[in-house]
Amino acid sequence: MKQKWNLISLVGALWLSLNAAVAYSFDHTHRDFADTLSIYLVNGQVKYGELKAASESLPNHPFLRYLQSLQQVDRAQFEAFSANEQKAFLINAYNSLTIKLILDHYPVGSIRDIGGLLANPWKIEFFTLLGGDIKSLDPIEHEFLRPRYKDYRIHAAVNCASASCPELRSEPFVADKLDRQLDEQMARWLHDPSRNKVDTSKRKMLLSKIFDWYRDDFVTYGGSVEAVIQKHAGDVFTAAVASKFSTDYLPYSWQLNEYNGVK
Repeated sequence: MKQKWNLISLVGALWLSLNAAVAYSFDHTHRDFADTLSIYLVNGQVKYGELKAASESLPNHPFLRYLQSLQQVDRAQFEAFSANEQKAFLINAYNSLTIKLILDHYPVGSIRDIGGLLANPWKIEFFTLLGGDIKSLDPIEHEFLRPRYKDYRIHAAVNCASASCPELRSEPFVADKLDRQLDEQMARWLHDPSRNKVDTSKRKMLLSKIFDWYRDDFVTYGGSVEAVIQKHAGDVFTAAVASKFSTDYLPYSWQLNEYNGVK
């Protein structure tokens, strides 16, 4: 009887060990998302129609595999990730699940059209992340990314599927390159005159509305909006900051960031 129980204990230990190995096998290269972006993203614009058609016709499409892999990670697994792995996981989750939200309602002209006049698309529950702790987009950004990592660069990385949002990056964020990728995102965003620019004739810096909406993050974690701008795009904005140009904000377009066939 003792030998029998020893065998049962051994089998149980092996089962737990195997399940632990499976549980922690999340692909931190985010390869399936990389493959998706390489095909369906052009100059920061998404081929939503093509992606919707392909993912509906192929049950094992890389995009669907990626979404499934994200949702298989439970809270305990997530907490065992390194800080950069967690941050990359959440940014990529936000961006890929935003695409999923658009696909679920496509065709649509704007993410804000989803759910009707009184609905908030960022609060719609359409997935389960971290074992059900997160079910909509808002908590990813406002309950996890912003308060936990205290990094203003997140605002250049998460993409709201809109024309005025910082461009969706053409590759996933990965832990071992994360700081470089986030710095690049800030620089690209600030150097894009459709999103941030200097009007010397009016002595104004015309910034993305994001700098207004999340001013506290830029001040608290970057010193000031001006300090953040100089750090990541000083060559464009240094003279404007030194000359104490006033700050105004560009109109924010919520038009869908859909690829229109023009490269």
